Amino acid sequence: MRRYVLRAIDEVHLPPFSGSTVRGAVGRALRRLVCATRQPVCDGCPVRAACAYAMLHDGFTPADRPSGSGEHAPPPLWLRDLEDRRKIAPGESVGFSMVAFGPAVASLPYVDEAVRGLGRSGLGRGRGAVALVEAHDEQRDGFGSLVDARVSALEAAVDAGKSLRVSLRSPVSIRLKGKAWEDPERPRPSWAERLLGGAVRRRVALERRWLDLASEEAPRVPRVIEDAAGLKVMEENIEVRRVKRFSASQGARMELHGVVGDMRLGGEGLKAALPWLVAGELLSVGAGTTFGFGRIELEAA
Repeated sequence: MRRYVLRAIDEVHLPPFSGSTVRGAVGRALRRLVCATRQPVCDGCPVRAACAYAMLHDGFTPADRPSGSGEHAPPPLWLRDLEDRRKIAPGESVGFSMVAFGPAVASLPYVDEAVRGLGRSGLGRGRGAVALVEAHDEQRDGFGSLVDARVSALEAAVDAGKSLRVSLRSPVSIRLKGKAWEDPERPRPSWAERLLGGAVRRRVALERRWLDLASEEAPRVPRVIEDAAGLKVMEENIEVRRVKRFSASQGARMELHGVVGDMRLGGEGLKAALPWLVAGELLSVGAGTTFGFGRIELEAA
């Protein structure tokens, strides 16, 4: 994970939950930096399989690489911990982190140059000029070791009788997909099950796509839910947030939504759920993770 700090040269105006704005600006700068053909669209590009932009921004996988979940998702690079600032005066700074997974780690120098390129293209409404003043690594350990260390610390607290507080730092949107959920009579899952299922799907999709995890080794959501049976929501204090953005890729305004707030989890299934919830803390969960949605934080309470 790499942390970037930008200093405003002009006044910069950002919308609430501005991750899509920042990621879009980084993506445009990255495309200008690495595009070899200057074609208007990436579809059909002859060098797409070797393009850093196609991998980092679109999650494109070459045909000879087993992806397990389609051609375009999920990208191995996503934004998180963007400071929620609406207006940045000249001389003030704003920071955000980019998480690189699997092969994206080796391509971080491209991201450095793309973030530096924001100084030429500007950021936010009116494209206020900014300058990159700092870029440093926050974490370089392997994903497995990060999960193990975090789980061990939380397990000790759970063994001491504590519950787990989950803070939803940016809108979390975990959609119920499939024909089975078209039945209005079917009971909706609790937020404990949604978070657990979202974390499982996110981790498995990333590992199968970028780490060549064999499909037979990848766990399924129902099995994880069964193993963590008894996980309960003890307290819940959340609210829905709706954000409207213009999507340049789709050429239309879109509404993004999710819930923010916090909840407290407990019950007999908490220890079994911890490795997956920790994975969700590190990888984010649900829709919009590439631009900073789905950010959760765990704390023994």
